[in-house]
Amino acid sequence: MGWMLNKSVASKVVSVTLSMPILLARLKNIFSVMARTWKNPIGPGWVSAYLLFLFVLVAVGYGPMVSNGDYWRTAQNMGVNLDHPAILADYYQFNTLATLPKSTLGILVALLYWPQRWLGFHGYHTVLLFYALNAIFFCGLYRLLQAKDTDRLRGPMLLMFSALYLVFGFYFKSLYEESMVLALSPWMNLGLYRIKYQGNSKVFTLASVLLVFAKVQMIFVLPVVIAIFYYCDASVFVCKSKRFSCEVIILAGMAAFHFSGIYAQINDYDRFYNGMGWSLQKVSTWPARNTPDRLRYFYQHQTQLQLRSKTFEPDPVDPRLGTSFFPTELPQVRGKLDDRHKAAILKILFRGRMVALCGFLIAHPGVAIQYFKNIYWVALDSDYAVRYLRPQIAIHVPIGVMLAGLSNGVLYWAGYVFYCTGMVLLVVKPNGLKWMVIGYFFLGAPVFAVLGDGFYEFEKHMHVYLMLIPLLLSFPFYKVRCASAPL
Repeated sequence: MGWMLNKSVASKVVSVTLSMPILLARLKNIFSVMARTWKNPIGPGWVSAYLLFLFVLVAVGYGPMVSNGDYWRTAQNMGVNLDHPAILADYYQFNTLATLPKSTLGILVALLYWPQRWLGFHGYHTVLLFYALNAIFFCGLYRLLQAKDTDRLRGPMLLMFSALYLVFGFYFKSLYEESMVLALSPWMNLGLYRIKYQGNSKVFTLASVLLVFAKVQMIFVLPVVIAIFYYCDASVFVCKSKRFSCEVIILAGMAAFHFSGIYAQINDYDRFYNGMGWSLQKVSTWPARNTPDRLRYFYQHQTQLQLRSKTFEPDPVDPRLGTSFFPTELPQVRGKLDDRHKAAILKILFRGRMVALCGFLIAHPGVAIQYFKNIYWVALDSDYAVRYLRPQIAIHVPIGVMLAGLSNGVLYWAGYVFYCTGMVLLVVKPNGLKWMVIGYFFLGAPVFAVLGDGFYEFEKHMHVYLMLIPLLLSFPFYKVRCASAPL
């Protein structure tokens, strides 16, 4: 059965690969038509009307997202205590003091929290956050479309960011940190434009700082951002101000990583017992394409599946490989324990430390091959629609039906889109550094997602990398031909 599933996936990969020349030719024709159509900046009125149309589609068509338990990370910055999964409400009564923000979205939420407090409101209106995120996204896109000297890219940019917004716009009706990555995506491209045509790196620096601080996962993107900065402007390490910009971006990434320590226990557990466990149990062969289905399949066949990994089971008496922190959890981790139980818990969690996992993979090369193989198969053939977090409250509206079909359809094939994009980039404007960036990003993203939290909610963790596809597609066109003058 598993072999047949992999065979079907392999046939899809072969068919997509064989169709690449035709696809590239058609894309080239489409983009050339767009370049001829938009030789000059689009009129402000037309741009504003189009962006308003996109906003109405998402505002009316998408319902609020369901919390998977992560809303508390952002809710603590809005004076609200949310410790259980629930659909995002329009209004939350203040019931606690706001804490120090630990992410970019947390900063935005806090900036909206204090005016509501000062104005005498008794609760937090989440619609303000929806408007703020849309304002950030559309301001960046508007300025990008109005920029001069971008004849070839104006049409493709409009197409890419429209698709990105319509596919992932539901994140703006949530408290998930991914929403900030989506909001900042046009600003990253605008920053590259400013570097090439104005010799100014301030927009790119600010957008990059906010991007890498948006979510601890973005530590993976930090080298990509620095490499793109250097690719587009080779004077980065010569000019003092630009070198300082790189240092600030790196510090922001380190700060995000530092604040992630409060989730270390969950990540350590899932990194080994779920990530390594499911790989040993050949998750890529299971008849499931998303996290809820995989969890259901595992717990329905737990005994049989754990037979595949029993050789590497740390404690055969208490087999844990394949389980995840949720719903298995370790309730005793958060309770008061005596020294003996504390030592046992720490021993369980230690196996998931990054150093311990890397040592395990080095000591077992065959397991390492199986580990990476399962990661890439799962990344390729997963359904990224995360329907379990989208109740589709607005589905009765015709616009909601259309958006749900569009988003679900695109995200169903997102794994193939992700790797096709990587292959396209390898043949466009060949360059050694560009190849390194593309290889690192498209081969490393799935591995880093699993290293972060195992296969638990793998699809949601990959969304932040899918949101950066416009940046990866466009940065080869923003290379500065000669070093710009110091600012």
